[in-house]
Amino acid sequence: MKITHQYSEEILEKKQQIEEYHASNIKKTKALCKELVHIGELLEDENLLGFAYHYLALSYHFENKFQKFQEALVIGLKYQLRASDSELLARTYNVLGATAVFSTNNSQAMDYFITALRYAKKDNHREIIGIINGNIGNVYRELADYQKALDYLQLSLADIDLNPTTFVKQMDLTILYSNMAFTLLDLGEIEEAYYWYRKITFDIIHRDIQIALYIFEIRYFHLIGETKKSGQKLQQLLIFLEPGDFSWISYDDILFLCRFLQESGNVDALLQILSSLDRILKQSNLTKFKLQFLDYKIFCYEEKNWQPKLVAAYAAHYKLSKQLEKEVEESLRKDIHLREELEAIRNEHQQIQSENLLLLEKSRQDFLTSLPNREWAEEQMVLLYLNAIKHQTSMAIEVLDIDNFKCFNDTLGHQHGDRYLLMLAGLLDEMNDEDVFCARQGGDEFVILYRNKTTQEILAIAERLRQNVIQLSMIESEDHQLPMTISQGICHFTPSGDKTIVDYYQLADKALYTVKKRQKNDIYLTQG
Repeated sequence: MKITHQYSEEILEKKQQIEEYHASNIKKTKALCKELVHIGELLEDENLLGFAYHYLALSYHFENKFQKFQEALVIGLKYQLRASDSELLARTYNVLGATAVFSTNNSQAMDYFITALRYAKKDNHREIIGIINGNIGNVYRELADYQKALDYLQLSLADIDLNPTTFVKQMDLTILYSNMAFTLLDLGEIEEAYYWYRKITFDIIHRDIQIALYIFEIRYFHLIGETKKSGQKLQQLLIFLEPGDFSWISYDDILFLCRFLQESGNVDALLQILSSLDRILKQSNLTKFKLQFLDYKIFCYEEKNWQPKLVAAYAAHYKLSKQLEKEVEESLRKDIHLREELEAIRNEHQQIQSENLLLLEKSRQDFLTSLPNREWAEEQMVLLYLNAIKHQTSMAIEVLDIDNFKCFNDTLGHQHGDRYLLMLAGLLDEMNDEDVFCARQGGDEFVILYRNKTTQEILAIAERLRQNVIQLSMIESEDHQLPMTISQGICHFTPSGDKTIVDYYQLADKALYTVKKRQKNDIYLTQG
């Protein structure tokens, strides 16, 4: 597929709207994503398709349409891998991690988050690194390892945008500040927790975040002994929960509040919270949360000794437990299928990469000798030159050719000439290592690049090659009495600002011309 990076203003505007509003206007986001999918298919643009399917998947996720979410995410992942889009790959695996946390599969969540970090760090996408570290912190908080959670949240602070200009970025920062505040409360650092709570100053706050802030205030005022204020905040939360228009994201926060009320022995307040959730939970298909909230109801009924309600709650608990078992089995099947799909995508991508690398390597090899070709040699020459400038080290360029090569071809035929080329190439290939690079320039001309070697070391290597050529060619050419020899011109230098790599190459070429004119089968080295 083609990869298009120069987009029209219309496409750029659609992408910007999706990025800015995907968390606040799901209907509009879905419509824009579907438009970009259509455009991406017409343009055969893998980057655009990877982008569109990623945000389409997020839209389905917010709507709790997990089957469609998974399908869109997998399609997007395929395009992102093909386009080598490290940013979107990091975001996609981060979403997979967050979904695994929701399914209480923290081990798998960590696998996804670590993969996300690897992609994010590849091209230093700092903001995404910050978001992922924040999510890892939340995993540790759920596991009650609050110090480890705080460590990751502090790592997140180092990378996330602290001056957000969009709703989504404001949400990211608000969630981070909120998680910092809650984690510090869990650690008993009450005043420091309040400091982070006070940093949440944005005018527009999502309802789910507002619920989290109410819960913080309830806990905070209780811990500092202001029980009246804590009770007032609880009543405000109950009123706020009445419309029921909050997402599953808030359930975890409310569960934390229930645990807090249980531990503090505030059974009446806990019953009020659970009662306010009855209607919302009945409309929900999230069995896991229904069961968790039912556990708190059973606790309350036992504390109040409400036997009839307790019996009914136990019966409901049994029924929900069986239902959850089935859902967990189904979720496990879907998860295995997803992981198989992801593994198949990775394998396909690795196969494509291997084939591309093989094609690239072949395109950089000389067809006859399999040595690096002229293009590869020029690339290495520039890289070596830039490295020598950076570290102020020396390098050398050697240009060599076979003496009287035209005579070999005319006298013995091109087949024999090719044999001599292959023989010399074999010797040069044995010399290739991290400090010596040998390539065929074309015809009977070859080039050798030396990295950070002394004049004596270079001359010793060049002389050994010259002797090996004579020795090997004598064996190969006994019947023809035409032993092969080579002439070698070398320029040894430490790069200075007044010469380019081309200048130094020309000095090596002139050195070869000098030795050919003076005496073939010899070496001439000049200092650049």
